[in-house]
Amino acid sequence: MILKRYSKKFLDKYIEDEFDKASTSHSTSPDPDWNLIWVLTGAKFSIDDFKNSDDIEMKRRLRTGILVALKIASLKSGRRDLGFGEIKKWAPGIYISGYDEQNIVLQKLKGENHFKSRFGFPDTKIAVGGKEHIKNTIDQFKKFPARKWPAKGKLVILTDAYHMPRVILYARTIFRKDWLGRTVFITAEPRYIPSELVLLEKDKIRKYFEKV
Repeated sequence: MILKRYSKKFLDKYIEDEFDKASTSHSTSPDPDWNLIWVLTGAKFSIDDFKNSDDIEMKRRLRTGILVALKIASLKSGRRDLGFGEIKKWAPGIYISGYDEQNIVLQKLKGENHFKSRFGFPDTKIAVGGKEHIKNTIDQFKKFPARKWPAKGKLVILTDAYHMPRVILYARTIFRKDWLGRTVFITAEPRYIPSELVLLEKDKIRKYFEKV
């Protein structure tokens, strides 16, 4: 998929189509064969930010990931109301790895059992990366650990709607084809697609096309 071979007109239409899809599709309706939820990190945040503000990209994305994991646990167990032990048994794992600073904060939150106390979700079901020196979304895809790939079922990639077109592009160009066939994309809720960030994302996509 080397889109730099195509005209500017084609490229502009491709980008507009992808953002139209991002604003309306990629729902959070779960399926029992979703076996790992990969939550992409957003802007940098502190531990106090995460605890005290709901206006944090990472918190919005992770909260959506946890809600999806709980729905999957209900589907797998055949029960609507689950106890903590049942959630631990049936829920898929969640994987996160971003900037080193973000990973440190998330590890501290895990150590405090924050996700259990705040969201009723087992902290042991959330895997956080270490010092991987990730600088951007491309690094996240290039450094996604093969050992995390689910042996069965599908990988769910979760991010904000404004970020989704670029994420799908990276998956198509970086992931192995057999992985891509078992990948699902869903957006964080509430759907977040501010015009100023869309403009920045479109520029990043055009620049990426010049390199691939």
